[in-house]
Amino acid sequence: MSLVFTGYGLGLYGKSGAAAAVLIGLGAGIASLLFVGWWRGRHALGPVEMLLRRWVYLGERPSGG
Repeated sequence: MSLVFTGYGLGLYGKSGAAAAVLIGLGAGIASLLFVGWWRGRHALGPVEMLLRRWVYLGERPSGG
């Protein structure tokens, strides 16, 4: 939400009322839940976990369990 309300983002802090802030927060939360549901339906791992595992194993999958 800092990208929405701070100066390096949209700068909406102090420009929007409490109701607008609550609606923006609810919208961001709902969008996040929808994205996570979509992602988990298609992938076993999260996006950052995928990148981290590729970096740690340098493209090689570990053998064993």
